[in-house]
Amino acid sequence: MKNLSKTRNDKSTMKLETSPVLQHSQYDIIIIGGGINGLTAAASLAEYDFSIALVEKNSIAQRLKKFRDGRGISIAKYSRGILERYNIWPYITKKEVGEIHKIIVKDGDSASQLKFDNQLINNQPLGFLIESDNIIEGLYQKILTHKNITLIEEQECCNISFTKHNVSIHLNDNTIQSTIAVVAEGKNSRIRSLLDLPHKSKDYHQTAIICNISHSLPHKNHAYEHFLPRGPFALLPLQDQHKSSVIWTENSDITKLKLSVKELQQFLQEKCKDTHGDIKIVTKVSYFPLSLSYMRDYFKERAVFIGDCLHSIHPLAGQGYNLSLRDINAITQLFTEYYNLGLDIGSQALLNKFTKQRKKDNFAMISITDGLNKLFSNDISIIQSVRRVGLDLVDNIPTLQKFFMKYAMGKK
Repeated sequence: MKNLSKTRNDKSTMKLETSPVLQHSQYDIIIIGGGINGLTAAASLAEYDFSIALVEKNSIAQRLKKFRDGRGISIAKYSRGILERYNIWPYITKKEVGEIHKIIVKDGDSASQLKFDNQLINNQPLGFLIESDNIIEGLYQKILTHKNITLIEEQECCNISFTKHNVSIHLNDNTIQSTIAVVAEGKNSRIRSLLDLPHKSKDYHQTAIICNISHSLPHKNHAYEHFLPRGPFALLPLQDQHKSSVIWTENSDITKLKLSVKELQQFLQEKCKDTHGDIKIVTKVSYFPLSLSYMRDYFKERAVFIGDCLHSIHPLAGQGYNLSLRDINAITQLFTEYYNLGLDIGSQALLNKFTKQRKKDNFAMISITDGLNKLFSNDISIIQSVRRVGLDLVDNIPTLQKFFMKYAMGKK
């Protein structure tokens, strides 16, 4: 079997093969789910000579046209390296990209704070902020340049079955087959249910309120994370010095108040006035109920899970997409390694290796985000005292600062 090589991008072929799907069409890899993680997996694997089918129950183009929420996605410095490896970075950075040079963590209204400053690491950006719509649009445009991808839109996986060497995906009207299926659905994965795979879940009884704001004072590329008793409040810098992304976590009771945009803006003004001046909401306001969800089994037969269906974590550290990128990088490297050796890319040996590579890192981030939310989302006096001492301690020891900065930047 020949070695996999980088595919030749045929820019003249700017149209994806779409439905109708031939009965029992055969592919090397089928990706189920055309959200941000499924698109990223397809865009990464497309760099090699795999034949790939991407199945999405909706129209990606229509989603981009009709629903744009302006939500900011934090991309760690080392995650950028993964995106560059698969030639994705140039596609998702065609529009605005915010750089994070300093992170300021505050505990409520106290004077205790922790600063992560990029001056400690040769003035490199600590991370980047890109709107999710721009990432999805860039991924979609990259996929359009690769003729080894078949996009199957507005088709849902109704069932999944396995033989010794293949997996069959039964769609609304057709059946397609591959050596391996990569499941990249959301945290309420249908495939996970079909395969009767258990998962752990926990309702945080919190809601994330997300929007972008304009403000009178420049943000100076500073990101702010305020830990409050009802949940964290984050302000993340966009490319424009006078625009930032807001991720405000509150108890879920906030949704019952049915605040108008004007009332919500008044709430935000109180939280932002000291650092950002006068503010105005400039995008749609989105509300996302927060919960923790994760799987202990990473695969079954010839179906392997990545992204939110594998682990959906609290957004307080902005690590969700970064965690998924490390999953995608690991599975892509294993697929190419096994294929080049003439081995089965859907084998139990490969999937066990993927599980071993990713489980420790994934579980560590699950524990960190869940633990931080427990630690900070309360006003118990003794816990307040301990965490404020901890913040001040780290803030005064550059070695500890560098350690936590490198972890947040994705270096393991």
